[in-house]
Amino acid sequence: MDWMVNMDKKISVIVPVYNAETYLPQCIESILRQDYEALELLLIDDGSSDKSVQICEEYGRQSGQIRVLTQKNSGVSAARNMGIQHAEGDYILFVDADDYLPGSGVISHMVAEMGEADILVGGYMRLWNDRLLPAGSCSSFSGFLPEEGAFRFRGFFSVGTLSYVWCKMYRRSFLQENQLCFGDYAYAEDKLFNFHCYIQGAKYAFFPEPVYVYRKNDASASYRFRPDSVRGWMAIAEELERSVGKEAGDKGFEDLTACT
Repeated sequence: MDWMVNMDKKISVIVPVYNAETYLPQCIESILRQDYEALELLLIDDGSSDKSVQICEEYGRQSGQIRVLTQKNSGVSAARNMGIQHAEGDYILFVDADDYLPGSGVISHMVAEMGEADILVGGYMRLWNDRLLPAGSCSSFSGFLPEEGAFRFRGFFSVGTLSYVWCKMYRRSFLQENQLCFGDYAYAEDKLFNFHCYIQGAKYAFFPEPVYVYRKNDASASYRFRPDSVRGWMAIAEELERSVGKEAGDKGFEDLTACT
């Protein structure tokens, strides 16, 4: 592959921030140390009550690559949507404030592998109890055609890598043309977002090497018990069902709703 393909593209990295003072510096520094020059970092503070805003602003004073945006507490979906609205890059990465990028060449590698794809799916590692552990690889489903049921089931459910908004690079024009944004859900908003990308016919590329470190943070939404979880999942399934019927036509994507 020609490593110079796409290397003139601008990258927008969107980081929603909410009470993330403990891990935020490591996240920001992992992005700023990337060797890809055409990069902007959008830090979206979602009404934090700790020192997160001060940390964002201090890094913003130090680097011209950073833009700090603030909103009243409205949730991670609204923060990511604000980032998409203000992004100027050809490609978009989403990074959570308690996670980080491994190494300085992650974005360069992703851009080089992007090709004509709308979404590049990379590999990732989990950080649990200070130990880096391998995670399920996209190679377990990337060999199937996107229209096959095995691609959907493995990618979104059994392996799950397609569900996450992180460890991916999105073509911003694809998101704009299809008016894709995050729904107002307390959790699993990234799974629904990626469902919509898939239904709209996204072209995928794959890079199985780790491009992201996902931290097991017991304080995050993913690990908190929610008494309304059944209601939330049903609402997501119902929206997905409407989208499958309206946008996917007779392509046979009903299994997405059934599995959800």
